[in-house]
Amino acid sequence: MTTADTLRSEGNALFKSGRYSEAEERYAAAIAALAGAPESEEARKCRLNRCACLLRLHGYEAARREAETVIEQSGGTAAKAHFRLGQCLDALHEPQAAAAALTQAIKLDPKAREPREALEAVRARLKAQPQLELVLDDLRLVEERALRALCHSDLSRSRQQLELMLKQARAQAGTLGRDAGHWEGRALLGLALVCVDEGEAAAAADYIAACRRRLPAEDAARQDARLEGALALVSAAVALETEQLVEAEEHVAAGLSLARSTRSDALLLRLLGTSSALLARHGRWGEAEAAAREANRAEIQ
Repeated sequence: MTTADTLRSEGNALFKSGRYSEAEERYAAAIAALAGAPESEEARKCRLNRCACLLRLHGYEAARREAETVIEQSGGTAAKAHFRLGQCLDALHEPQAAAAALTQAIKLDPKAREPREALEAVRARLKAQPQLELVLDDLRLVEERALRALCHSDLSRSRQQLELMLKQARAQAGTLGRDAGHWEGRALLGLALVCVDEGEAAAAADYIAACRRRLPAEDAARQDARLEGALALVSAAVALETEQLVEAEEHVAAGLSLARSTRSDALLLRLLGTSSALLARHGRWGEAEAAAREANRAEIQ
């Protein structure tokens, strides 16, 4: 057996025993071992297996990238890759795109049961909530305007758009269904950031507390790792701004653990930057420099 074969076999065994993080690491190592033949059938299998692990770990963006890579490499003929992509898109609050991917998976493999069941579930949601996609598009547009204003330091405009987003998320809770808390939480965290920039620490803390109440219970079947990661990042930024360094360190540690488990490069990059600033505040210059170097490596990758 080749090194890649061995790693994939180990990953398969770990996956079957529910050790998804360790399995993902084996598949990632197998993909690296196949760098000389990235479009081989073996590499595609490893990517799809890694995708399955990432879905279990709530690493939906990373899982999406793996599925899209296999689709591209196969010329769009890999049915399982379309199925995995559909799962990712559904988890990322893109039901119409998820339905399209799952439909393609069924066209390529009409006998497969799982894509049909997944498509039926997505279509049932869309039928029950016919305005869902329009509501999601509106929320994304308002959020984009708010973030653009925040980047240009137009805090008044950003606050206005985020308050509109929060109002829409709450008003459309029935249409959004299981996604209502996610969108409300995103608006709340955005408002917390605006409050920090305007020196309103108490208001920022209130928004963060409200967001935390919107998270699913720890034992819920469907977790919201993206919102949890954003919450850790914003909480750390607020604590750092108000000189609550111990609390900031706790939030950074929790966020880094989540970013690494979900393989969220964007979240990891931002948290490492916050960690570097925090360590510098403590006068731990060597550790701050190490965090900055890791952030640079993550950005390059």
